[in-house]
Amino acid sequence: MTVLKHIQEMEEYQSFPAGTTIIKKGEPGDVMYIVKEGTVEVRDGRQLLDTVEPGGVVGEVALIDAGGRSASVVAKTDCQLLPINEEQFVLLVEQMPYFALQVMRVLAARLRRTTKQRVTPPIRKPAGRARKASPLKSSARKQVRRQKAKK
Repeated sequence: MTVLKHIQEMEEYQSFPAGTTIIKKGEPGDVMYIVKEGTVEVRDGRQLLDTVEPGGVVGEVALIDAGGRSASVVAKTDCQLLPINEEQFVLLVEQMPYFALQVMRVLAARLRRTTKQRVTPPIRKPAGRARKASPLKSSARKQVRRQKAKK
């Protein structure tokens, strides 16, 4: 049985109307969700991090590391999601190792996108900044200062 068929046979779907906050950043997380129908957005404040469609997963980070939610998830459209708790997650991984690979691919893709978004541009020197004097010119300036100081 494929992962998708196995998941489609599960009947514990939860429905969320468009605009509903499904996951709130910072809250503890004991389930992840698989999107069956509709579209959800993964957000950090007002910043859109990802759009997840049917077959995609959200909330996997908190389920895996037992930490707080790293982002919020909001229903973009009316949607149905399948909650997966840790026990179900382990069972899916044991029965279908491909499921674990799919979750790891999602994590890797999100990490790559986040890394690309956070790359800082190269530091540019401010315009009009004086160039550093060469050692020879610097020595000549010191001699002039000494001569002026003697007078």
